[in-house]
Amino acid sequence: MKHFFIFISIAVTFGCFYTTTAALAMKTTVVFHEEEGIERKNEPVTFGVPLTQKANILTTNNFGVFDGTGTEIPAQFTVTARWGGTADNTKLPIRWVLVDTQVNVSGNNIATYTISSKKGRGNATGATTGLFLTEDANYYTIQTGATTFRLRKDKFNGFDQVITADNQKIIDSSLQDGLKIVDKNNNTHYASEINFSDIAPATVTEDFDSNTNGQKKYSYNNYRFGSSVEREGAMRIRLRYHGKFAGSFSDESVSGNSDEANLTNYSWQYKENEVSGDDEIEYTVLLDFYAGTGFVRAYVTFENNNSCLIGDTTWTCQGQGSYNSVTVEDFSWLVTPNLKDQALSYKVFGEDQAYQGALNNNENINLYQDSSGGKNWDYYQNLAPRLGAYSKNKAYTLKKDSTVLSTGGTRALGWLDLNDGTNGVVIGVRDFWQNFPKAVSATNDSDNSATVRLGLMPAEFGALHTLRAGEHDTQEVFFYFHNPGQPSANTIATSFNNPLIPVLPAKYYQKTKALGYLQPFSGQTENTGSDFDQWTAYDAYNAASIDTKVSSYYQTTGGDINSILTNIENYDFYGYATYGYHPSDYEARTGTDNHKYDFNNGQLVQFARTALRDFTYGKIWWNMARTANEAMVDSCVLHEPHALQHLWRGGCVQHIFHDQPQIDQFLRQLGAPSPVVAGGIAGWSNYYFMTDYQKAKEAAIEYANQLLWRWDNRNGDGSFLQTLPERELANGLRIFVDTYQLTGEEKYYTAAKEIVTGNELSGREGYYLHCKNPGACTDAEFSAMYESLGVSEGDYDQVRSPITFWKEMMMESLGLFLEVSTVRDEQNSAAHQAAFTALSDRADFFTNYILKTKTKQQMIDEVAGGSAEINFLQNDGLKNYTFVPYHYALNGSGDNVDGNDFQNDETNLSNFHFFGVDGLAYAYKYTNRQQYLDTATAWYQTLARYPFSLGWDNRRYAQIKEAGKWAEYGRTYLGILTEKTAITQKNKKYFLRILPHHKGVVAIYEKGTKKKIAQFRVFKRKIQASLYASKNNWYVVAMPLKKSKQLRVFSLHGKLLHKIRLNKKKKTHRILVTNVVKNNSAKELVVARKFKKAIVLFKFFVLDDQAHVQKILQTTKYLKKAKPLSKLKLGAILK
Repeated sequence: MKHFFIFISIAVTFGCFYTTTAALAMKTTVVFHEEEGIERKNEPVTFGVPLTQKANILTTNNFGVFDGTGTEIPAQFTVTARWGGTADNTKLPIRWVLVDTQVNVSGNNIATYTISSKKGRGNATGATTGLFLTEDANYYTIQTGATTFRLRKDKFNGFDQVITADNQKIIDSSLQDGLKIVDKNNNTHYASEINFSDIAPATVTEDFDSNTNGQKKYSYNNYRFGSSVEREGAMRIRLRYHGKFAGSFSDESVSGNSDEANLTNYSWQYKENEVSGDDEIEYTVLLDFYAGTGFVRAYVTFENNNSCLIGDTTWTCQGQGSYNSVTVEDFSWLVTPNLKDQALSYKVFGEDQAYQGALNNNENINLYQDSSGGKNWDYYQNLAPRLGAYSKNKAYTLKKDSTVLSTGGTRALGWLDLNDGTNGVVIGVRDFWQNFPKAVSATNDSDNSATVRLGLMPAEFGALHTLRAGEHDTQEVFFYFHNPGQPSANTIATSFNNPLIPVLPAKYYQKTKALGYLQPFSGQTENTGSDFDQWTAYDAYNAASIDTKVSSYYQTTGGDINSILTNIENYDFYGYATYGYHPSDYEARTGTDNHKYDFNNGQLVQFARTALRDFTYGKIWWNMARTANEAMVDSCVLHEPHALQHLWRGGCVQHIFHDQPQIDQFLRQLGAPSPVVAGGIAGWSNYYFMTDYQKAKEAAIEYANQLLWRWDNRNGDGSFLQTLPERELANGLRIFVDTYQLTGEEKYYTAAKEIVTGNELSGREGYYLHCKNPGACTDAEFSAMYESLGVSEGDYDQVRSPITFWKEMMMESLGLFLEVSTVRDEQNSAAHQAAFTALSDRADFFTNYILKTKTKQQMIDEVAGGSAEINFLQNDGLKNYTFVPYHYALNGSGDNVDGNDFQNDETNLSNFHFFGVDGLAYAYKYTNRQQYLDTATAWYQTLARYPFSLGWDNRRYAQIKEAGKWAEYGRTYLGILTEKTAITQKNKKYFLRILPHHKGVVAIYEKGTKKKIAQFRVFKRKIQASLYASKNNWYVVAMPLKKSKQLRVFSLHGKLLHKIRLNKKKKTHRILVTNVVKNNSAKELVVARKFKKAIVLFKFFVLDDQAHVQKILQTTKYLKKAKPLSKLKLGAILK
């Protein structure tokens, strides 16, 4: 699929942090795409904006948001992170700032706003926006300017009072409003039945009476029962409620797990704290109120915070109905509006049509979604207890009392409006059908009242709803209290279900490095044969993950064409317990890979790369990232806030054992939270920064604290280290670095320092570095290793033959640590030097010993893919291929490991090795040793051709685990290479030659040395071409010699950047260039076209990654002489 867009440049100005303390200006745009065909007027938006450390901006006092006319609009700014410390340390530069504002976009249009750090007035005031919060001992009162809300402090009953703009009291103090549960015995429980003051404190004891093993003690009280103000400004106010329901909701249906007598078999953490009362259900509600509107957004979390019973080596909460599970028949949110007419009006939206009519006394209207409504909605019909096993209908059902009104729609949008002609309330659930089962309903109760219901876990479903110990489920819902003259219910509901997505320029993200290294999307996804390059490969593979057209373009060997999106449909990965996860399409398709190896962060990175250039791709990546991160922080993490810290409390089951169907034990089959497969926090952190999704931050801290406890108690009950601590040290280091950047808290950075300076890294993980003769280690050396590692004879083969990519993970993590210690200006510290040495040692070992090379012919002899793959190799411009074996035999003997014999020249081709490529790139950055970057380049070029295996169609979607590596890894290498290339190009001059015996091929040489730096094809026929130098980069501009209707722009190394159509007819143009290399900057490049009666000149210019063509001159000069364009002199024409 080919993409080409021309867009306006973004100016970003930064100073140098190390040479001045004065804050310099930051300026960027944010773009909003309206695609639903509705007028977005004053739509609230919340989004994060990163800042570079070098800008040294300490305050938001002069920040401002400006519309397309340059007019400043009201905004609210909240600092969420700073470089090198906590967000509240005002002496440190801002890293992320959260922006709340309201924007206008007309239907099917685009609006661009500008954010400046110096030209604004800072935070707006309530006097400007009309949004105010007042408190007394009993209530919060929020005035939005359109609606007044009153909420209780002592308990949660939803909206205690709502008064509309015309002073109508639409809600008035009902204790049966808010959250309601119906238990499995048909008993009803309201959240409002319990006062927060009656709930016992959540703090647990630190009194360890036995079996402490000298370990560090931890006690947490991070779940605050009660209500609080979380955000307060002139654009948005957020309230938080956390409470629990009265009642018993136990569902211990698994044999043996309900027998408390068996608890004596379990570890000491549970004997006194975890038995009584573990059948409760808790909830958290976040409510966002916005200036000027009666619209309220809420995040509702249904929580089983009961303990997962853990034995010395086992845990018991994998399956549905396992010990301390909870079960309900219905979980809903009720609103009882005071509406005046006996006959009320309703409007319900299904899939593509609205249903509306009158609702008389005691009548009910109900919209219910029983399944995903997809082509494979019944995929799990015989696979209980997966949700789909209990679905009975593909179509949603709309009933008025017992009369069915719906006519066959399958996927409802899921919102309902009930009004009396003057006042009304709209309710809805985001991702209604995706998170089946769901229901919205309304009943006219007469007596000027009604009941409106959001069925979040509805009783209409064919089974009870169960959450295992430590499992949560969050739903995003909305309420809109309205009267005449305000935006329509349809507009508000559509905006809620399809909110505007803020798009910042990829160049801006790249500059700030707040998401790490990334390259803006080129738009180019098609390239074959000898034109193959690593840049196109990166874009093509990532595009193939979400776009089957790309895979179709490259497929040569037949077979199905899939993508992540098609497999979600194929295996019906929907329902509130599943949506947001992806199927393990390479193993048991009913299981999930759980976004392992930080794919959830890679999805955010791909959104940042693509959205401005190709919003279609960007929107897909954003919605994947949104649902992935929100699902993980609910059900991946083992939430046990009231337990003492232990082996698995707060951990995430990041890696399911291979080939597990996960029917009864979805996400938890056989696996348990472990440092060996830890990850996810980078994505949760960045999602929080970009959206203010508070639960992502909380879950990240829970997870990090679990690993911190295990690390601090690694010699006791922590079990952080296996016999060969490989992945756990790399994962732990990365997670402590990520959590430090999230919170700025020193305890996480301290743990990271302990890893890089400790003997666990230098001795137990890095033991292989002590082999004096790699590939020929002696028996005596191995004996010393066995003794120092304390391994049994059964693990000898693992010592002799370590897995290479596990070692590569440590290189990448060491690079991340060096990035953070550099931010802290601690390059001379012992920790920085230790990390520097560890990274250099590993880079040397890989470069000198582990990495191997094969020729093209050797690869052809080895290929198993048949003629298509051989043809690709034969036409490929690469002469040598760089790789590593999966296991590296330190003694070179090809030991039997995991039942397989292998050799050190075994070709292991997998983009898992991007860990190593990125690690070598970091090693180059911090040592400036060119050998590391050259080796990384050779390795990447091989992996870009074969990220899955020999014999697979290149740049075609393979499977979810390869897609995850493309999205998150390899980008550090590309970013560091780009920075190095830009610096080199800026200081050098080049010249171009068109090779006479190769049609359409150009060669680029360095002036002075005449060293050839690149050779590539620009067209498949005779061409005209020229070099063009902009401020920071060099470009190759080319077009066919005859019938030239298209101009192409390439990077200096042959990456196609732009295709510019000059005219639709096949006419001849001529490239004429002046001042190409004067001060490394071209004044102008002109394309001339000869007509019968005139010569037209087009000025072409490049600024960073943008290209423009402008008609500058039309002349009839020289026509009498009829000179050919090839002999025209530009200077003479312009005189």
